[in-house]
Amino acid sequence: MGKHFYLALLAFLRHAVADVEPFINDARFDAGDYGTYPTKTYHSSKNVSPRMNMLSMNEQCRDGAYTMLTPRGGQVPKGVAAGPIILDDAGDLIWTQIGWGSGNTYGLTVQEFKGKDYLTFWAGDDTVRGHGEGVSYMV
Repeated sequence: MGKHFYLALLAFLRHAVADVEPFINDARFDAGDYGTYPTKTYHSSKNVSPRMNMLSMNEQCRDGAYTMLTPRGGQVPKGVAAGPIILDDAGDLIWTQIGWGSGNTYGLTVQEFKGKDYLTFWAGDDTVRGHGEGVSYMV
């Protein structure tokens, strides 16, 4: 089964319902009027995700594509997933997981291993000299 099957399965299993829509080409978002890291919460989940500023919203753009993020840095508020996040084409949360070590995550993507597709990413402490110290995950 290919990567599209697993991403479609993630969409099917989605349980979070957003209580706010994404911003649409909002200049106030870009000016920082909503803070350094606007978030959205959900009625059916304790998860918190970034509130996206979509350039435009049109049914022709609803192609089923997903956005994979690994937010990091000092601007991510406490309690917001600083780990891997998958959003659908409307900016709604599909999947996230908090608690991948005490540092940052990088490189969320889909990779094939022994004929199966996995979500993969690195998590660890990127302040350690060199390339950091951490672990690569296959989910």
